[in-house]
Amino acid sequence: MVSEGHVPGVVYDQTGSVTSIKIPANEVERLLLTLEGTPLVDILVDGKDKHIALLKEVQKDKRLNRVNHLSFMALDPQKEAVFEVDIEPIGESPAARNNLGVLLITRNSVELRGLPGDIPSKLYADISVLEDVGDLISVGDLSIPETLEFLNENTREFAVASIQPFQKAEEEPAPVTEGEEPAEGEEPVEETDEGVLEGEASPKEGPAEAKPDEK
Repeated sequence: MVSEGHVPGVVYDQTGSVTSIKIPANEVERLLLTLEGTPLVDILVDGKDKHIALLKEVQKDKRLNRVNHLSFMALDPQKEAVFEVDIEPIGESPAARNNLGVLLITRNSVELRGLPGDIPSKLYADISVLEDVGDLISVGDLSIPETLEFLNENTREFAVASIQPFQKAEEEPAPVTEGEEPAEGEEPVEETDEGVLEGEASPKEGPAEAKPDEK
């Protein structure tokens, strides 16, 4: 629980060791307001041991709108790890601006392997190169530090952003007007002079009189 202006938390490392910590509440607020992208931070344990750590979990009391607990994973700066890094579109697509097609963003993060100190907070996709329908940016087009690699090389082929053609609305069949041939599979409709459809009984005019045979 939050007490005396501090927020409790834990720091665990890749060996499974866990250390309890307390962070001043105002520092937690500042951290969460300024932190973006891959949440790597420097933290002090016992006021002396400095670690580069990945913020893994933030527990909040929604009713009181405050942070109750933080969890960090301490990283070995000399040991490679896998990080999920956000992809942020930047710029403006000429194709979208000129209504040539629809801009689709189909991927917003990618997994990278490398040393913690080399991991960027974000990767950027410059959509200003998307000038026409069919243009796309793939993961392999993104600029990443040479010291890093994709967790899966096949990821390079995945689309990040592209320009797709507008979807055409399905046209409704036009109504058949007088003098036009009916659509295939439809029965022709005819009217008599009185406007009664053929095949329907005409209005009753009383029983017909039987006439005697003439000799």
